Amino acid sequence: MSQTPQDTQPQEQTEGLKQYHTPEFREAAASARGFATMLLAAKGLALTVLDLMYRAGVVEAMWSEFQSNPFTTAVTRQERS
Repeated sequence: MSQTPQDTQPQEQTEGLKQYHTPEFREAAASARGFATMLLAAKGLALTVLDLMYRAGVVEAMWSEFQSNPFTTAVTRQERS
């Protein structure tokens, strides 16, 4: 038996928690389309991990590109300060 997004959502809102989304966003995210979109995003992330694990040289190429980019290098230096 599969669960719908509504089955997995809490029925009551917990007091004291910050709300980061609008009511409209929450409704859209809790819809069947929102649930399907979340699954597609999760699958995309999982496939990316597989690429990183099984394609030789991909991680090294990513680090090389990251380190040669002036923007990412500047941000990394700021975070260390």
